[in-house]
Amino acid sequence: MSENMYNLNIERAVLSAIIFDPQIFEELAAKLKAHDFYLPFHQHVFAGMEELAREDKPIDEEFLKSKLSSNGNYDEVALLDILASNPISNTDAYLGEIKARSTKRALATLATTIKKVTIEDDLPTDEVMNMVEKKLYEITQNSTSEDFRESKEITLSMIEEINRLKALGNSKLLGIDTGFHNLNDKTQGFGKGDLVIIAARPAMGKCLGKGTNVLMFDGTLKAVEEVKVGELLMGDDSTPRKVLSLAHGREEMYWVRQNKGIDYRVNKSHILSLKRSRNEGKHKHGDILNIEVSDYIEKSNKFKSNYKGYKAKLDFSKLLFTVDLFKYDLEDSDIKVEYDKVDDYYGFEIDGNKLFLLEDMTVTHNTSLVLNMTQKAIERGEGVAFFSLEMPAEQLMLRLLSTETSIPLQKLRVGDLTDDEWSNLSKASDKMAGRKLFVDDGGLATIHHVRSKLRKLKAKHPEITMAIIDYLQLMSGDSSEGRQQVISEISRGLKQLARELEIPILALSQLNRGVESRDNKRPMLSDLRESGSIEQDADIVMFVYRDDVYREAAEKEREMKAKAEGKEYENKFQNKPEEDTELILGKHRNGPTGTVKLLFQKRFTRFVDAQRDGDVPFEVIYEEDGNMDTRDMGNIELPMI
Repeated sequence: MSENMYNLNIERAVLSAIIFDPQIFEELAAKLKAHDFYLPFHQHVFAGMEELAREDKPIDEEFLKSKLSSNGNYDEVALLDILASNPISNTDAYLGEIKARSTKRALATLATTIKKVTIEDDLPTDEVMNMVEKKLYEITQNSTSEDFRESKEITLSMIEEINRLKALGNSKLLGIDTGFHNLNDKTQGFGKGDLVIIAARPAMGKCLGKGTNVLMFDGTLKAVEEVKVGELLMGDDSTPRKVLSLAHGREEMYWVRQNKGIDYRVNKSHILSLKRSRNEGKHKHGDILNIEVSDYIEKSNKFKSNYKGYKAKLDFSKLLFTVDLFKYDLEDSDIKVEYDKVDDYYGFEIDGNKLFLLEDMTVTHNTSLVLNMTQKAIERGEGVAFFSLEMPAEQLMLRLLSTETSIPLQKLRVGDLTDDEWSNLSKASDKMAGRKLFVDDGGLATIHHVRSKLRKLKAKHPEITMAIIDYLQLMSGDSSEGRQQVISEISRGLKQLARELEIPILALSQLNRGVESRDNKRPMLSDLRESGSIEQDADIVMFVYRDDVYREAAEKEREMKAKAEGKEYENKFQNKPEEDTELILGKHRNGPTGTVKLLFQKRFTRFVDAQRDGDVPFEVIYEEDGNMDTRDMGNIELPMI
């Protein structure tokens, strides 16, 4: 192999630097993998260092010898070459060289593989293209690295986006204040060194009926129930959307009828992506609106006539395939949403902007408690580190600004604000720009990544009092023994890091789908998804439970059953601007368990304390706007923010 594809001296220098100063290993391990080294022995050495770090053993010559010998990979001469290399101080430059050469080798290997499977193995074209797309995506992800983005930069970016859209149309407290008086009374605040798990039922949006075809990035079609984690869907901009996790449950299902497209079935909380069909006031032709099915069906006929389903035109210059577009009508479609029945739904969480395509190019769409905690902390002048593995920093800031200003989230999303609201937003943005919020929204994180970045940030900003991981199941790990073992390593690593930095770490987590099949839907510790070690490592485990979600579905099912039997039935469920929410303390290592009462204000994606005994009643006044959607267009379920 050509020498520009590797440099053994650089590899030896980096490994030597780690042996002479083991404190730098976590920082390097957040960016390097064993396979980035060219020499097999160097790969074994780095892998051995990772094992020693996980076992909390010293990374030194003697322990490395023992580890390499036990694995049958010890080479005395090669190890002496490493020890003889002069340790370096500027590891970043050397690390960059190792990563660059690793990427080159991966690309060269891919080129050789393409030749083999195309010419020698004579595999079908579709299989070759699918393999190439997946490998290129993996190489791209491995070669990227993101850093924290400061609150000022995020705020300015968010205001710029809103402007673009506008042009388009207490004494008991011992630990860290949770932001909620009722929760503080139960916990006395989050303790320094606590690992706090906040879990809820999986998100219900962006789900489809069984049999609905979605367009894969390789140009093939696949039924939604057959899509697997790691596969690539076709995005609305002709780039891939990676499937991060799967969803399956039962809910009210609706048919979306298209006069110029294929009908498809969705669940009630599915997000429709619609396009404005005419100019009117501040609303412009071509404006995109994302709206829940449950909200759309309540809209006026005029509203429905103004928004149509739309198709995406693929850019084949970005793709390695073509499709017969003549069988699809790419014009915008009038749509009609019709209730079907309570049935199974299937879906997934994806990366990017959450937009993916159905069979006929129709565009479709894919948390709030921790953001409220974040808001209260930064208002007090404290610092918060937020690892957002799913949502871009601008979307986080949008929700924070909605909470800060009491301007409905949907109005901020489209920039449809009055002069007073613009003034309020400007003042809130100035305040937010000066607060200590640090967001890492790179989308990929390992425990090494979080350790390294959080240690550096805490050293630079001692005012950091809390770190948030959104969410735990999206983190990746080094274990090859299965996903449960990976999650175990992550939860244990987060607990150790919280104790080391003396700050609480809040990690969002998903629940198993088994909670959906029980009569009592309130979650319990056994419902935590993927690993019992989460329960073991956590100091506090909290569940977010909204009874209205289940009461609405049950009432609708009773209504439809009565109608099917020819009986009359009055649906007694009423949607409210504020919903009662239970924050269930399932585990509290240093205090009592129980339930904390909160209210969820839908329009602002904001949780507030419920009225306590002795409190003065308060009233929240909502302005009505017949042309505006008055609910959060995104999913209000934790942990998907």
